[in-house]
Amino acid sequence: MSRKKAREEAFLLLFQMEAQKATPDEIFEIVGVPDEYIEKVVRGVYDEAAQLDELVGLHLRDWKIERIRKVSLCALRLAIFEAKYIEDVPVNVAISEAIALVKKFEDEEGAAFVNGVLGEISRDGI
Repeated sequence: MSRKKAREEAFLLLFQMEAQKATPDEIFEIVGVPDEYIEKVVRGVYDEAAQLDELVGLHLRDWKIERIRKVSLCALRLAIFEAKYIEDVPVNVAISEAIALVKKFEDEEGAAFVNGVLGEISRDGI
């Protein structure tokens, strides 16, 4: 499976977990473990969610994290996790892929929001 496809699958699982308030174990029990990379990212984002959300929160302007749409929030968490913890994922790739996911599953407005937040975080050094 390509990294791009694995990233999208991980994103969809993260969204499902967020919507159902489920754990990785609960989700993987339902869908199986599709790929080693997907498992690593899904478990990692879940384990680091508080720190990822804190970083997002520090870079919001006139927003609260609770107001962020779930698609955008999952894309933000995924991008930051990949950029910070997956050595072979460059920051610009993590950002570009997150924006593409939000364009596909949300809208242009969400993509612009995600781009702005990730741009701010990137300038401060992920």
